[in-house]
Amino acid sequence: MRITKRQLKRIIREEYSRLKRRGLIKENTAVNDAKDEFCNAVESLMASAKNSRYCMSAVAYSFEEFLETEEYDYDAVGAVNSMWEQSGQDCYVFADMLCDAVMRVGGDERACAYHLKHAVMLFRKDNRY
Repeated sequence: MRITKRQLKRIIREEYSRLKRRGLIKENTAVNDAKDEFCNAVESLMASAKNSRYCMSAVAYSFEEFLETEEYDYDAVGAVNSMWEQSGQDCYVFADMLCDAVMRVGGDERACAYHLKHAVMLFRKDNRY
């Protein structure tokens, strides 16, 4: 049986989450849980062309205070789209890039987790996820 790269990543993520729930893996759970929830939502939204633009705009809105810098020409939406492309459309790489942007301007892991969860809250508020 053949599986795609995306299917393999999802299987690994599910197994990893299962092991974490059982307490066999311990990490910084606040950020990792936020990344899991964020990635589930982003991957769900990006699967639909109708929601993909909305998804990137909502993420940009959530992170704009960190992304509207000279580095990104004061364009949070452009920065988010660029990061999504650079990540190879791997949401965990994308989430790490967003967290790196937060930390570059003085944020910490708690701030990163908050903004990841904020994006998911926006998706839910708009009944998209």
